[in-house]
Amino acid sequence: MAKIKDSKKQFVQNINVGLMGISFFLIFTGFFTVGGIQTLVFDSAQIANSTGYVEGFHGDGLWSLGLCYAFFTLTNLISPSILALMGLRPSMFVGALTYVLFIVPLLYLNGIFLYISSSILGVGAAIFWTAQGKFLSLNSNEKTISRNTGIFYTMLQSSYCVGNVFVYFYFRGKSEIDKETRDIVSSVLLSVASLGSLLILLYRPTPWADKEEEDQTVYSALKDHAKFFFTIDMILLSFTFFYTGILLNLWSAVYGTCIGFTAAFGDERKGLTAISGMFVSVGEVLGGVIIGKLGSWTHKVGRSPIIISGFIFSALAFILGFINLPNESPLGETTLLQTALIDSNQYLVIIGSFLLGLADACIVTQCFSLMAGTFHQNTSSAFAIFHFMQGIASSLAFFYSSLLPLYWQLLIALISASLGTITFCYVEYKNRGKEVELKDEISAL
Repeated sequence: MAKIKDSKKQFVQNINVGLMGISFFLIFTGFFTVGGIQTLVFDSAQIANSTGYVEGFHGDGLWSLGLCYAFFTLTNLISPSILALMGLRPSMFVGALTYVLFIVPLLYLNGIFLYISSSILGVGAAIFWTAQGKFLSLNSNEKTISRNTGIFYTMLQSSYCVGNVFVYFYFRGKSEIDKETRDIVSSVLLSVASLGSLLILLYRPTPWADKEEEDQTVYSALKDHAKFFFTIDMILLSFTFFYTGILLNLWSAVYGTCIGFTAAFGDERKGLTAISGMFVSVGEVLGGVIIGKLGSWTHKVGRSPIIISGFIFSALAFILGFINLPNESPLGETTLLQTALIDSNQYLVIIGSFLLGLADACIVTQCFSLMAGTFHQNTSSAFAIFHFMQGIASSLAFFYSSLLPLYWQLLIALISASLGTITFCYVEYKNRGKEVELKDEISAL
């Protein structure tokens, strides 16, 4: 009887992980793609002789994302309490709708609407991702957490590739983004994200965890969250979490913007931005697949080798960006006189994109795995702290992205990567023995 019960539970868990992967794939096909192209779209909308010109529009894509992550950061302070109040699946659905709302300003360009929707998304995203971490943990066990993390992350990051393939064919050969192209792209992305949100309604209940959720009040969730935030492990891991936000800013917005503004790439540079996004996604997906396959190996040797690999891939990507892209490229359209240290090369751009994706996959999957595995009793708080620190870093980075030259941004990223790698490895080493003992005890039962 117990075996039948366990088998049914595992079936529901597998269904939920699969549905979560598909819904996140659709939602983030919309969000990632919009985040990567909106600076280019808004730039065309503000050029008076452009076919995409919108009179009176002065929205800034990077500032929009910066505002989003600012609200995201603040809301993560209370997101476990909101989760306790609303419930797990309703929180995910409401959060998903804010991602849909974020795409709408691409159809109706209005600066005030853009910044309001970005702020609302920040609040919704904090609830959404805290709920996601808890839901992934509830639908995994000590044997499946690495596999499920790999599956989820692979499906999530595949969205970046699909969205950019679509954008590539519409942006190819265009030096500016006209209204018709903007409307078609935004309508498709809005529809896809809406479908992903609706799929959340199909998530299956998790009755094995319902009692625990009922017993947790809004106050107790806030109290436990505050207490956990100030533990030594979380303080140290905050450096790693902070770096994921810096890296997110680089691969999702800055790198593509630099490519799109580099005059040396000619009229194909807007299309090259989309190709770059595809290869970021290829790196993310390949990294997720490999890490998922290495689940049993990671169980034996720990997560540190993967984190260190992520640092190496990051450093290589930074070096390629440093030598291959003009220092002025994040600040606006460059001239042919504003050159990189070498002749800007499209193939090096693609390699750099791939390495950024691979690095992000290595680091984020291991953060997810550590939080859901080592800190399984405080999953909601762990994921909220992760996204709080990531949000601080992303918000700061999106605000300085259009103000600081590329070399300074890469230096900030390299310092953050170094600190984050060291602190993660220390916490992993410190908790490794405890986690193995817990898994052995569970296996013996």
